Amino acid sequence: MSLENNEKQQSSLMEKALPGKEAGGILQGQSQVEEMAHGDIQSRVEEMAHGDIQSQVEEMAHGDIQSRAEEMPHGTIQSREKEASCGTVPGLDRYLMDSLLLMGETLLNSGAEVFRVEDTLDRIGLSYGASHMNVFALSTFLLITIEGPDGSSMTKSRRFRNLAGDTDFTRLERLNALSRSVCRSPIPTATLYRKIWAIAFQKRRKGEMLAGYVLASAAFTVFFGGSVLDGIVAGGIGVLIWLMMLHLHPICMNSIVFEFTASFLSGFCICLLSHLLPSVQMGEIMIGDIMLLIPGILFTNSMRDILLGDTISGGMMLIHAVLLTLALTFGIATAIWCVGWLL
Repeated sequence: MSLENNEKQQSSLMEKALPGKEAGGILQGQSQVEEMAHGDIQSRVEEMAHGDIQSQVEEMAHGDIQSRAEEMPHGTIQSREKEASCGTVPGLDRYLMDSLLLMGETLLNSGAEVFRVEDTLDRIGLSYGASHMNVFALSTFLLITIEGPDGSSMTKSRRFRNLAGDTDFTRLERLNALSRSVCRSPIPTATLYRKIWAIAFQKRRKGEMLAGYVLASAAFTVFFGGSVLDGIVAGGIGVLIWLMMLHLHPICMNSIVFEFTASFLSGFCICLLSHLLPSVQMGEIMIGDIMLLIPGILFTNSMRDILLGDTISGGMMLIHAVLLTLALTFGIATAIWCVGWLL
């Protein structure tokens, strides 16, 4: 109100002091000047505010992006590269945990006993800086907990399929040699994982496997009283078992089904050959070929685990070995009965 009164007083004084047109022109010019000044000030205020807000937004965004970009290489990428490139890494390392899981699974599938698996993984983890290791292994399950020096811990488990026909002592020896080397002088965990992967998924030489099946079946046949001809026939049946191991075993539901199927087909062929070739001895040939299917390593490892105190894992493997043996027996008996019924 006071501003409006002052403006009215000024306008009235100017009208009295000047003629009408001059006073009107002056007032009109003054109003134009005031409007221009008011508009200029307002526009400048809006521009300043808009520019200030925009500059602040750009600074915030730039600072946020820059800070995140700085945090990522230093907090994540650089630390992982540093951990993967150094010789001894902290106990809580993703590559170390994955390496231990892969090594444990490969050891179990290669024919190692549970005590060996747990002891190997314990030693490797401790050599890489873990303050304490907790490893629990079964024939188809692996649970690992790594405790770091700062009290933190990492736990992972893995459920896998134990392939009874995947026993490989060469692969087992290579893994043992790698674990001993790593415990003496640790290597980067990324390198360790690549080495374990190369050993675990190295393809077997089919020619060597075939020669092993043929020689083993023929040798056992001759050893148990068979003739040279019996050994040759047993070697031929060994080729059949080798082919079933390669092509039939991966599609079977489990090892028990494969054991029954392989024993039935091999026994059926032996019984037919013994009727076609009366000079061959069916019993000795069956013994030689059955030796390829008997779960001897599984039974031996189960006994060792039980004696070492791993009763759960040893009992499970013992039950598995007994079931495989029963499947083998029923397969051979069914083959003999079928051939006797047909002929």
